[in-house]
Amino acid sequence: MTRRPLRAAGLAGLTLCLLQLFLPGQALVNAATDNVSSPTATVADAGFVGPAYTGTTAPTGQKPQSKLWVADGIWWGSLWDTSTRKFTIFRYDWAANSWTNTGVLIEDRAGSYMDTLWDGSHLYVASAGQTASNSAQSPRLTRFSYDPATDQWSRDAGYPVTIGNGGVEAVVLAKDSDGLLWITYTQGAKVWLTHSVAGLDDVWAPRFQLPTPGNESNVDPDDLSAIIAYDGDKIGVLWSNQRSHIMYWASHTDGTPDQSWTLQVAYQQPEGADDHINLKALVGDSAGRVFAVAKTSMDAAAEPLFNLLVLTSSGQWTSTLISTQVDDHTRAILQIDTQARELYFFAAAPCCAGGTIYYKKASLDNPVFQPGLGTAFIHSAAHPEANNPTSTKQNLTGATGLLVLAGDDETRRYLYNRLSLGGTPPPDTEPPETTITSAPPATTSSSDASFAFSSSESGSTFACGLDGQPAESCTSPKDYTGLALGSHTFSVAATDAVGNTDQSPATHTWSIQQSNPAIFADDFSSGGFTAGGWTVHTGGGGTATVISGAVNAGDLGARLTSTTATGATASIRKALGTSYADLTLAFDAKVAAGGSTDTYFALAKVYNGSGTRQLSLLRVAGGELRVQFSASTVTTGGTLGDGQIARISIRMALGGTADTVVITVDGVLIYSSSSADLGSVGFATLRMGDDSLRRNLDYRFDQVEVTE
Repeated sequence: MTRRPLRAAGLAGLTLCLLQLFLPGQALVNAATDNVSSPTATVADAGFVGPAYTGTTAPTGQKPQSKLWVADGIWWGSLWDTSTRKFTIFRYDWAANSWTNTGVLIEDRAGSYMDTLWDGSHLYVASAGQTASNSAQSPRLTRFSYDPATDQWSRDAGYPVTIGNGGVEAVVLAKDSDGLLWITYTQGAKVWLTHSVAGLDDVWAPRFQLPTPGNESNVDPDDLSAIIAYDGDKIGVLWSNQRSHIMYWASHTDGTPDQSWTLQVAYQQPEGADDHINLKALVGDSAGRVFAVAKTSMDAAAEPLFNLLVLTSSGQWTSTLISTQVDDHTRAILQIDTQARELYFFAAAPCCAGGTIYYKKASLDNPVFQPGLGTAFIHSAAHPEANNPTSTKQNLTGATGLLVLAGDDETRRYLYNRLSLGGTPPPDTEPPETTITSAPPATTSSSDASFAFSSSESGSTFACGLDGQPAESCTSPKDYTGLALGSHTFSVAATDAVGNTDQSPATHTWSIQQSNPAIFADDFSSGGFTAGGWTVHTGGGGTATVISGAVNAGDLGARLTSTTATGATASIRKALGTSYADLTLAFDAKVAAGGSTDTYFALAKVYNGSGTRQLSLLRVAGGELRVQFSASTVTTGGTLGDGQIARISIRMALGGTADTVVITVDGVLIYSSSSADLGSVGFATLRMGDDSLRRNLDYRFDQVEVTE
């Protein structure tokens, strides 16, 4: 997915220049300044919208982990591929501001969380789920090789290798000066370690609990640990212990016995520990040896929330305040610009669902952070729960720039932004990308049409055209009335603030047909199901109600809820009074919740007059839509994500030897077959919802219409 950039202007005097902040159709926020945002300030959109990640949750999550790395001067990442429903290597093209899926498999477990480490020769990925009792979620180590001549990655033979048993809390990876890979995690309220055997990345020693003199590595189940190589010859582990309210540090000299560790207190205050940690290190630098952002569990508004902890050259730990409890930051990461000698703190707020990714910066040599939230770095009104920022383990310079990736679990979309560390932004020669965000369905009886559209660059102007006529200046939305029957094509192109015009305008083609009188229609404005002639089927705690705002704000609509309890079910059924050989069912749909990762429920079913089911439209948890008829179940090309509102149309037609099924979502064709088997008897009854038992769902629909 490509998002073309918006160039920032007028940033003279700033050491740090922000490149290309946008979200489609939203205002620019200048994140290159260090103005402090107040907790109640309105936040403008900032950053970029990346690929979707429907099918997994919080793929940028787990605070100590890093999902990105820089190799061969290129940024890479472990991102979710919605088509294969697996994690693969993505390439980020800084010049084009685009993500490309290389297709190289990293991890096939949707519930896994990954930590990546590039050592200049190999990429290592440690991954695991979180359920300790589930052996399928055990930690794995995978190694990859890179060919700089072709910019291609390949998984090395013999990988992945399993290096633990059961899910863990935040597996984190490091490599020492002897070439041993080290992994730490918490499981069963203990801090664990394991490492590879010398010279063999795919052979691992038995795990062992981090040795401490007073059981300091016995922790709260919520605690976690992080590991880092430092000083050129040591490995260190920082972990939270919410039982003792202490952040502990243990160090190990490379080549010494596994049980040889030195324990220190990194930070100790009442309620001084929490499970938010992110580490960086410098070698031979007077500013410090190890740097950490660490969260407290304090409550008072003025008390520390996040501190910068520094292991100094003298071997002592110091703390510097970054933010207080009133700032409500969460899931912070730390990055170091070694060239400009600056520290960067990134965190989501508010806790804990997120909303905006903020950043602060401070001098590496005198790390004083300004009070307040910081500067909004990633924010989107369309994707309102930006959370879990992640970046790279590596330290950065002007040659690498700085890239931060986040995610919105409400819309299942990656969000990201970047900073150019020094230098001047290149001249803007890239045209914007134009997107039509709302349009008529592919087939309609309305002679009126309305189009909404946006540009990838804020401040763009637009030119619209209809049916090949010369384009004219326009604004969104663009409305047309009194259009003739037949096919029509609308086009729109954006031009950015410096005059670059999109050379591939966005287009939409639709057809206006003579309207057929509805066989049946119900918008639930009566406030119930009786007026529409529905028969309600509920049981086991399932419910069927008509509520305001079920689908569309301010409008009454139907809501069905059910659970996995014994006997639970919820659906409504409508008899059409006669049988039809050619029928179209259309409705507005919204799913607030529906099933676990391996279950589904029916959005709609159609039956013949004898009660035999002829077709079902199924929605799998995560959003995938499937159509079922006869003995066939087929995955369509469409999705209905949690919270998404869509107009779904299903046309069914009986033929002589084969039948026709055509399904669209918001006018976009997602499935078509002229060889379906719908039986030989006409369509007579429809059901909204699922009469199956124990389906977990919160399903809403409105504007149900049946036409012949």
